[in-house]
Amino acid sequence: MKAAVFYGPNDLRIEDKDIPKPGKSELVLKVEASGLCPTDVKIFRNGSSSVKPPVTLGHEFAGTVHEVGAEIEGVSEKDRVNIPADAFCGVCRMCRSGHENLCEQVISFGYNVNGCHADFVLVPRRFVERRGVFSLPANVDFEVGSMIEPLACSLNTIETTGTMPGKTVVVIGDGPMGLLHVALAKVYGADRIVLVGLVDWKLKLGQDLGATHQLNAKSDVVSGVLDLTNGAGADIVVVTAVMQETVVEGLKMASRRGFISIFGGTPKGVTVQFEPNLLHYNETFLTGHSGYTYGQYAKAAHLVASGKIPLTKLITHRFKLTQIHDAIKMWDDKEKSGKIMLGR
Repeated sequence: MKAAVFYGPNDLRIEDKDIPKPGKSELVLKVEASGLCPTDVKIFRNGSSSVKPPVTLGHEFAGTVHEVGAEIEGVSEKDRVNIPADAFCGVCRMCRSGHENLCEQVISFGYNVNGCHADFVLVPRRFVERRGVFSLPANVDFEVGSMIEPLACSLNTIETTGTMPGKTVVVIGDGPMGLLHVALAKVYGADRIVLVGLVDWKLKLGQDLGATHQLNAKSDVVSGVLDLTNGAGADIVVVTAVMQETVVEGLKMASRRGFISIFGGTPKGVTVQFEPNLLHYNETFLTGHSGYTYGQYAKAAHLVASGKIPLTKLITHRFKLTQIHDAIKMWDDKEKSGKIMLGR
């Protein structure tokens, strides 16, 4: 089989590997589709303290069960499934407090176990024991199934910031993750959904997914949001394009007691400066969001199965696994690229 193996920054190799054999409590999945995540690109370019090379990259995927360990029940060969990126320990203080997404002993595909940018992937015991094998209905194709993971990450933001009818939500960033937040804000009933971005066709796509307003990031977006809300500001601001300017804009456009979520990692060393009074006088909640609980993952899987979100509209390019370097180059072209899929 082929696998995209990461050895260090800018050292990603397509290698021939043996198809893995499952242990008694493991299974092997034939990967039918995997999504190129911005995190994959950041790891490729910069590495990560959480990544233990050499390791096969990739954590967004869906496929068919190839082989099942002797002690596994309820899963059979040829089953269509989707697997979360992470398996939580269930016993650390974060897991016990209901915050599995912050598990202190997590194992993750593409980080400390071999990931899904391969023809086959071994699913370790903990994923099976923690019920991390999600059945993929026949009406959901594999590309869409692979997008359950990023949708679950976005759902974490939407739920924990209290998105609901009556709220105004601003999403800064018109990439795939920003557009997923827009779609979920619509599902959760927000009154106003404002998408801030730079690319016209992505802003139009945001409208199709539920954005009630679109603002070009080159304009005075703070004034734009304040005008739309009669000076009150946004209840929730999700910053998916994280940099000095966007974070400060988010702080300035948030309402009193509003939420600002930093969604998406940055390369090590990136810093943001802002005036503390922006938080102090408005009692603003500045937070971040990462990952999901299994409960949120199950909700995302249900949403995908329901067809309420037209996820295929986000897909702009398809490459073979062996073309992953070309896929990364296309990802760099933000004018043209949306969600990029790696097929087999």
